[in-house]
Amino acid sequence: MKVAHLNGAVSQYAPEYEDCRRIAVEHRVPLKTVMQEAIRLYLDQKNG
Repeated sequence: MKVAHLNGAVSQYAPEYEDCRRIAVEHRVPLKTVMQEAIRLYLDQKNG
């Protein structure tokens, strides 16, 4: 996950494209699905 901070707070976040693309190809699932799941997991971890 790429995470950008501004004034000590997270301002933006995005999954690593190449990692998601590799996972999508390996598991034969849509790239969008992998990216959405990466974001969901990041937010779940962030929000405890």
